Amino acid sequence: MASAPPPGGYTGAPPHSTGGAYEFSEPQNQQVSNLAGNMRAVSYILFFLGILPLVFIMQHLWQLKGGAFVLHMPNGEPALGFNLFLLLFTKYIGPAALLLLSGAVVNGAASHFQKIVSTKGSDMPHLMSALERLRIMFFMVAILLLVFMALWAIDTIHMYMAGRSTPEVAQVDSAKVEKVKKDLVGTWETKDGKNHVKFQEDGHYEAKNGDLTIKGTYKVINDKEIEQEFELSKADVDVMKPIVKATNEAIDAMNKLLAVAKSEPVPHLPEPKEGKNTWKSTVQIDGDTLKLNGTEYHKKK
Repeated sequence: MASAPPPGGYTGAPPHSTGGAYEFSEPQNQQVSNLAGNMRAVSYILFFLGILPLVFIMQHLWQLKGGAFVLHMPNGEPALGFNLFLLLFTKYIGPAALLLLSGAVVNGAASHFQKIVSTKGSDMPHLMSALERLRIMFFMVAILLLVFMALWAIDTIHMYMAGRSTPEVAQVDSAKVEKVKKDLVGTWETKDGKNHVKFQEDGHYEAKNGDLTIKGTYKVINDKEIEQEFELSKADVDVMKPIVKATNEAIDAMNKLLAVAKSEPVPHLPEPKEGKNTWKSTVQIDGDTLKLNGTEYHKKK
C-alpha cells in the first residue's frame, strides 16, 4: 500500500544528514529560497511605507516659515499638549516605528532562511534563528497593537468629552469652513463706501472705518464665525469706542427682528482695549455680499 504524500504538496527527495548535521534536500532548498525572496520583497515594502510618515513630518517642518509645528484634530482645532502627542504617535511616529521595525525583522529572518540554502551543515541553526526573528516580530506587533488600541481608546474618550463640553466645536463641517475661507478672501466695502475690510489668503486682514485702520490676523472657526486678533493703541481705543457702541446698538435693533423670526441672535462686539484684542465675529457670505457682525459689505471687483 502506497504511503500518503507529505503535507504541502512536496514530492521531492527526502532531507539528508551530512556529518551528523541536518540538511534540506534541493527541492526543499528551492522552496526555502523562494520564501526568503518573498520575505525580502515584503521587508522592502515595509521600509518604504515606514519612511512615508517621517517624510510627511520632515516636509511639514521644511515648509514652516518661522512658525510652530501644527497638526489639527478632526474638529479643526490645533492639537496641543497631549492631543499633539496622540496625533503624532497614532498617525505618524507609531506606524512608522511599527513598519520600519517589522521590515528590519522580516529582512533579518529572510537572511537566515537564505543561509539555509547557501550554507552546508547549519540548516537547523539558521532555521531556528529565522523562526526566532519571526517570533520577535509578532511579539512586537502584538505589543504595539495593544499600545495603539489603548491610545485610540484614550483619544476617543478625550474627543467625546471635548465634544460634550463644546458641542459647537465638535460639529464643525470642514467642507463649509474651507468654502468660507475661500469666499472670504478679497476686499469688501459698505454700500456708502466708508468702511472697508480686506481679508488675505495668508490669514492677515485690514479694516478701515473712517480714519481708523486696524491690521491683524484672522482664522475661520466654523461656517458662521471668524476669530480676529489685533493690537490697539490708546488713541485707537478712543476712536473705536463710539464705533463699537453704535454697532452694538444696531445689533440690538437687529436682534429684536431676529427674535420675532426665531433666528439666532448676533452677539455684541466686545469692549475694545489697549494692547492685544481677540474678537469673534459672525460672518455670512452670499455671493458678493458679506454680513460681518450684521454689517453688510459688498465685494470690490
